[in-house]
This record gives sequence, C-alpha cells and structure tokens, in this order.
Amino acid sequence: MKNKKALIIIILAIIIVAVVAGYFVCTSQTKAKTIFTSELDNVLSKLENKGGVNTQSTSMTLSGSLETENDEYKSIADMINNSKITVNSQTDYKQMTENLGIEVEAQNQKFLKGNIYYEDGNDNIYVYVDDLFDKYFKISLNDIDQDGNLKETLNALFENTSEGDKTATITKILKNEIEGNLKDEYFTQENVDGFKKSTLKLTFEQFKTLITEICSNLQKNEEFLACYKNKTEINNVLNELVETLNESNEEYNNAIIEISLYTKGILAKELCKIEIGISEEENNVKFVLNKVEDDNYEFKVNIKTDENNIVANVETLNGTIKIEKISDSSKKAVLNVNVPDLGKVTLNIEYSSVKNKELDKVDIENSVETNNLTEEDANKILQNLNKMPIGSLLGMFLGEE
Repeated sequence: MKNKKALIIIILAIIIVAVVAGYFVCTSQTKAKTIFTSELDNVLSKLENKGGVNTQSTSMTLSGSLETENDEYKSIADMINNSKITVNSQTDYKQMTENLGIEVEAQNQKFLKGNIYYEDGNDNIYVYVDDLFDKYFKISLNDIDQDGNLKETLNALFENTSEGDKTATITKILKNEIEGNLKDEYFTQENVDGFKKSTLKLTFEQFKTLITEICSNLQKNEEFLACYKNKTEINNVLNELVETLNESNEEYNNAIIEISLYTKGILAKELCKIEIGISEEENNVKFVLNKVEDDNYEFKVNIKTDENNIVANVETLNGTIKIEKISDSSKKAVLNVNVPDLGKVTLNIEYSSVKNKELDKVDIENSVETNNLTEEDANKILQNLNKMPIGSLLGMFLGEE
C-alpha cells in the first residue's frame, strides 16, 4: 500500500513538474508575431463601437505653455501661455447632422467663437460667429468645394450606425488582412535586460508589397466595401495610398523599417517600451516610447544625418506624456517636450466623449445667404468685426491704423 501511494505521489509530482515546465517553456517561446498581433488587437478593439449610438458629443480643449530663454520667442511664449482652443462636436447619427463648435481664447479673453452646422445631403453648410451677426450664414458647398472632397468628408461623418456593427466589421477585416500578410520571416525575438524584445523588420520593398496586397484585398472584399456609403471613395483612398508608395520607391528604396516591442510578465502581455526606426544609408530616425508606470511615459526622438560628409547625431526631442482620468467619460493628457534652441513646451489636452446625450438645438430657419446680404447687413458686420479682438488682428495684417 505504501509503495502504491508513493507511486501515485511520484506520478503527480511528474505531472506537476511537466505542467510547470511546459508553462514556462510556452511563456519563454511566445512568438514575436503573436505579440505584435495581440497589440494590434488591443489597438483595433479601442476603435470599435461597443453599443448602440444615436448621438455622440465630444469635446477637446488644447492649452499650453512655452518656457524659453531665447528672446526671439518670448513674445510668442506670452501669447501661447495665455491661449486656449476648444472644439466641441455634436453628431446625430439618426438625423445625420453635425454641429461643430470652435472657441479660441487669446491673452485670457475670447478671441473667436462660432459654430459650423451640416445636414447630410444638404448642399449648404451653415456658419455662425458670436458677436458678428445674429443669424447663421448659409454657404453653398458648390461655391467652395469644386472637386467635391469637402462634401465627401462631411458625409463620412455619418458612417456610424445605431447598431454599431460597421466599425466592428471594418476592424475585424483589417485585423485579418494585416495578420494574414505578416510573414514569420519578418520577425525576430530576443531577451534584453529582462524584457522580451520582439522586432518587426521590413525593407521598403517588403513594406510596399505588404501595403499593396492589403489594399488590393480590401478593394475586392465586398463585406468591407459594404461598410461605406461611397464605395468609389474608399477605393480611391486605397489607390492613392499605393500610388504614393510607388512614387516614393526610388527615394526610399534602401530604407529599412524596424519596430520593436518590449514586453514582460505572464505570456509577455505587458507592453513596456516601443522603438520605431527608419534608416536609409547614412540617415536614420529613431523614436522610443518608454512606459514609466501606468499612463506615464517618456519618449525620445533621435535623428542621424549625413550632410556634406559630416555625420551629426542629434537628439532632437525628448519629453514625457502623462494621462489622467478625470471621469468615466473624460481624460487629460499632459505632453512635455524639450526642444533644442527653443525651450520647454507643454501641451495640455482635455478630452471627453458622451454617447446618446440630448444635443443642442440649431435654428437655421432664418439663415442668410452670403450673396444676399444687404448693405445694412454688411455695415453691421463690419462694425461688429472692428469691435472683436480678431478684427484688431486683421487690421494689423492689413496695415490699417
């Protein structure tokens, strides 16, 4: 009986050792391609619409500062340090309307505030400027958009649906196309300073072939094309991308593109550092993003050039990025950059997004066509413009007293 128990214990011990050993072997051999595709999944999943969206309100505020010892830039620094830009967007996916609000503050006072309103299928856009006129200006798209690009861009705002299935379909197809065209031979992996370094390395010719194949397959994919109202437009975008690569072929023929991901933890799932490099003969650019802690990063940009047979290794930029959660629907990012010969630049970005919120009402019934403004209207607009801060600035540019 004792021997039988001992045998069972030995077998269990062997199984446990085998499982543990197998686990660590699998962990140490996590393929570089798997790590890349996993990160690709993470990025694309953030783009997907997770639920029914009828309306969406977003707001982004940009402010910043410049600390400089250079006298040439101190006047610019004074303006930047007291300026702020806010952009608000209200999109109704059912009614297919877009209301874009823009507000600019300079020297701690309102410099400009207004709205641009558009309805899908309408040949006009409507513009309202606070303190300038008490009605929306009605502007014909045919007068300002001869090639139709602006109208197509505006229509693309409403590609979303209340079911939220189009974005999910697009990201799924993109993921499959990218993963399906990434060959194992493009990847290498090594252990560096306790991290698993997974590298994707492509010649420009390989990169061009990869993008061309993906674009070609997307153009043939009816499920993908069905996600867009204008199939011709998306086909044109894909064609232009391939044409741009072909035109750049000679200039970047010897270029090497290299992307490295540094990961750690169980199954190497924690991304800690990213390196992106583009090299071409004696010239190269390298970007490094290093995770200090959650939502706290450091970055560097190095450029090596060979001009007039003189090799210069210049660390052009270095700085930090910190992301702070304000609420469930809003975040704040602070970007600090040290710029040679300029100083320390700080950029504050506050962003919020709320779905299915009741939107502001827009009254365009009494809008006025710019071509039909009366002389009285024109005089009133000029008088109001002269009172506004932007009017003073325009006067400076035009050389008026």
